[in-house]
Amino acid sequence: MAALPAELQIEVAAKLDLDTLFNSRHTPHFKPLWDNHKPAIYRALSERYRAEAEVFPFAMLAKPITELDQNFWPLIIIDNPRSHNQRYFMHLNVFSDAADAVVAFLKTELSLSETYAQEIRPVILVLWRLFGMTPAVYWRDMIRPLETAPEFLSYFASLGQPSRRRVMRLIRELSTRYQEVFPFDYRAHGIAEQHQAELEATEAPAIFCDYFMLAYLRYGMCRVYCRLTNGLPANAAEAFNRRIPPWAMPYALRPELGQFEIEAW
Repeated sequence: MAALPAELQIEVAAKLDLDTLFNSRHTPHFKPLWDNHKPAIYRALSERYRAEAEVFPFAMLAKPITELDQNFWPLIIIDNPRSHNQRYFMHLNVFSDAADAVVAFLKTELSLSETYAQEIRPVILVLWRLFGMTPAVYWRDMIRPLETAPEFLSYFASLGQPSRRRVMRLIRELSTRYQEVFPFDYRAHGIAEQHQAELEATEAPAIFCDYFMLAYLRYGMCRVYCRLTNGLPANAAEAFNRRIPPWAMPYALRPELGQFEIEAW
């Protein structure tokens, strides 16, 4: 690599695994490049993680740890100014890997097209930011209520109407696709045919499916993030595996845990 022009060395360095990149800073062969071109390497990393940085800007994380939700941001402890950039890009890398894993899982599980799978990746990143701004976000517990918080509403409002619609459209499209792949068996749930017709004549089934998809995504995505921040493979299929049949809610025996407060959406 040392024989390459500096521009190519920077390009190669910015594509390395981040652990390899940051651990190589003090090695004899890499140190001169790092010392002489560190700003350029960071600029290249900024381009690499541009989509993630749009959702998680540096200013959001360059705060004392006491101002951050330590349950949602266990990876980020930016208490040393000299480590800000390194820790920030490590954080973005986790979300990049997590987004790739979730998109790949949804593509397989719901038979999504490659084009559509790539289109939803930026929205998946936004969902992580939204999920992390709820006071009941969980990583180790199975399920808790999804409540709104001022930060949640402020961020969602700041997205602008097109972006907000894109988030809502994703929930609706994935819930519709989930119904196609895993048809809801009315009879198995004790719903008579005449009641099925009455229900389908309303928007109730679609609304229920949207709520289900929101809970489904939150559960699986949070577990993917938790696995990565604990040094485990993402394994999204395992993270989303609730070990219960499709449409079964983990909180079926505890209705109070199924309450959602998302009217602002």
